[in-house]
Amino acid sequence: MENLQEQEENRRLKQEKRYELVSKILGYVLILVIGVVIGSFIQDFRAAGVLGRDNYKSILDAANLVKQQSINEYSADEITDMMLTGLASYIDDDYSYYFTPEAKTQYDDDRQGIIKGGIGVQVVTQEDGSVLIVDVYDDSPAQKAGIKVGDYIIGVDGMDVAEIEELSEAILGENGTSVRITVRRSGDELAYDVVRGQSQQTMVRYRAIGDVMYIQLKSFNGNAVEKFQEALEAVKSHKSKGIVLDLRDNGGGDLSILEKIGNMILPEGRIIYAQDRHGNTVSEIKSSGADLDLPIVILTNGNTASASEALAGAARDRNTAVLVGTKTFGKGIMQSTYTLDNEGAFKLTTAKYYLPSGECIHGTGLTPEYEVVLPGGEESRPYDMTDEEDTQLQKALELLGQ
Repeated sequence: MENLQEQEENRRLKQEKRYELVSKILGYVLILVIGVVIGSFIQDFRAAGVLGRDNYKSILDAANLVKQQSINEYSADEITDMMLTGLASYIDDDYSYYFTPEAKTQYDDDRQGIIKGGIGVQVVTQEDGSVLIVDVYDDSPAQKAGIKVGDYIIGVDGMDVAEIEELSEAILGENGTSVRITVRRSGDELAYDVVRGQSQQTMVRYRAIGDVMYIQLKSFNGNAVEKFQEALEAVKSHKSKGIVLDLRDNGGGDLSILEKIGNMILPEGRIIYAQDRHGNTVSEIKSSGADLDLPIVILTNGNTASASEALAGAARDRNTAVLVGTKTFGKGIMQSTYTLDNEGAFKLTTAKYYLPSGECIHGTGLTPEYEVVLPGGEESRPYDMTDEEDTQLQKALELLGQ
């Protein structure tokens, strides 16, 4: 009798333990399910960010509709590019832009002044259709081959230039391949076999005009710092009595390069500072003080923009230079470029910048102390204009006592 009671008690205890185990398992499963649901919600909420969950879901729904229902077939990458391009185009800002991964690579090369698969020249097509070489980049394939500024390109791989629809496409090719460039120089026809390769635009050109050093700064990109330093060394070796800094047609560039060049010519203190839409100062660029005590005249025109305006404005405010030429473009805003997970990038205007005086020149530009126009009302100096015909340069030389 006692054994039966013990057996019954043991069965009861085992059954309770089974119930307890099942309850625990169900509890764990329930907790796991709840965790997954809550985690998914939190993940969606976090992914939605500032858009809110409904707006975020609407974007995903639209992308899925295009992917699954469109009569045209699009990849996920193509849909992403379309949506980000649309977002950039609807921002009320001419300078915001979405770069696809391929465009981002090209953008990075452009900022460095890098040209791949070319010969390293800058050309202009004249009114009669002739193609004049106006710059040959330092250490470029063209320079190594013997091509010079002032040469006229008349043929590429045996084809007459007049028969070539896109000259740049005919010249460009794979690095290491050869292209025959035929030029006309002083009445002679010369042919050069040029090995295509990577070259870098020369951002600074300089030369002495009497006792004055003329320095043309084309852009705040690529090798601008290195070449500008080279120009200032020429100022010292030439014992120049003044500098003409030509910022005409300089559309700006990298602010870190602005800071480094500013350090070479400006006294200690602010170059610019930047504020976001809330009025918070988010950036400040300063000069540590240049070891340069020479009068400077800066040439400007309507294409002098952004970083070049910042340098010109800071030099004016700090009594380092006077400005000659025409009113500048008026771009007093800064863009930030953000790399995205798809290896593309989003460029967005994030701040306005201010000169040392507190002036923001966005939309207004800088008015030179000496307003001088080029002959015929030209905005930019034509490539065939001589120094004597360049009224803006002549005014600068006059101010420097040349």
